[in-house]
Amino acid sequence: MLVRATAPGFHTEWTWVDPRAGEAKIELHAYVPWHVRAIDAETKAPIASFTTMNHNATNLSSSFGPTMARNGELIAGYFVEAWLKPRLLTIEAPGYEKFRLTLVPELGATNTYELRRLPAAPRP
Repeated sequence: MLVRATAPGFHTEWTWVDPRAGEAKIELHAYVPWHVRAIDAETKAPIASFTTMNHNATNLSSSFGPTMARNGELIAGYFVEAWLKPRLLTIEAPGYEKFRLTLVPELGATNTYELRRLPAAPRP
């Protein structure tokens, strides 16, 4: 029979089990948050207000966001470490250039990315 195992904070697992086996063990994998901070590339000061969007790098229809930062940090997604794939991360903040990078998130740590200020508008 087909068994579905689920628990809060874990990836749902589907597996075939022989009902005559008496017992079946199903391994669940925990979702781990991807913490993101943005800092000014020049001053290294935290940027308090920014948004992120992340997409699966090979299937852009699979995405998480947009997410808005609170106090300069946010969770840009939840992933199962065993199946972590490259993500396309976009960070936007007022007064800064749009940041885009394809990477594999580092889970269990705060990932800090540097944003460059937009060039000053030319004076008339």
